[in-house]
Amino acid sequence: MQQTANTKFRELYIHLPEALTARFAATLDAALRDGWTRLPQSKEASPDPFDWHIYYVCRKRRNRPAALLAIYRRDIDTLYVSNIVPKDIRELSNDQYNSILLDFHHNVLRNLKPNFPLKFLLTSDQVHPPIPVSASSASSAVNSRF
Repeated sequence: MQQTANTKFRELYIHLPEALTARFAATLDAALRDGWTRLPQSKEASPDPFDWHIYYVCRKRRNRPAALLAIYRRDIDTLYVSNIVPKDIRELSNDQYNSILLDFHHNVLRNLKPNFPLKFLLTSDQVHPPIPVSASSASSAVNSRF
């Protein structure tokens, strides 16, 4: 995938109890709009909660390329967008990937009306330079004892 200087791929995490996953999927399906649909190949019924996944696709719209957005279980209380795969082009730039993720967040997730606990975490696309750290003589002395 192409990467724009000083930007990175955003990540989207969805925090909800595992027992509410089916209700979340139904609520999400009801909120689909602006060219978003669910693929029937999603796997919700599985004895293993970590085998759960759901796929959404978006049609090309304005500057948004057509793509598949995959949501998988990260841990017992967290789902996440594991990947976004373009339909008509070979790969997505950071900006294209992030615009699709933001479109899903703004036009679908923000329209959810759940009656259960649910939180979203959308990470930044900014790459922050590492903070230089220099060890002072006092901290060096403390560290040398370990």
